[in-house]
Amino acid sequence: TTMPPPSNTPDVDHYAVLGVDPLSALPVVSKSYKKLALKYHPDKTAKLKEAEQKVATDRFIQIKESWAVLSDEKAKADYDDKLRGKLARAESERKR
Repeated sequence: TTMPPPSNTPDVDHYAVLGVDPLSALPVVSKSYKKLALKYHPDKTAKLKEAEQKVATDRFIQIKESWAVLSDEKAKADYDDKLRGKLARAESERKR
């Protein structure tokens, strides 16, 4: 199956998905990605109940999408810019 393009919108917190700080260096992000991808990989979750497999598969897809964004220099820069804009708007709204 083909994967949809990764979500480059700030609606998905790619840092939270991978459990890393936005200031984390790429090797830290990579290590977290590998650990989570292994944990939620369909081969590792094949013996779970069907509903649990669905949750694990969805999580695996999120992990792969987050890695696709955060491991690509341009995609990460675009994502970070959008995220900063979203945070700035939220702060502006909060001050009203």
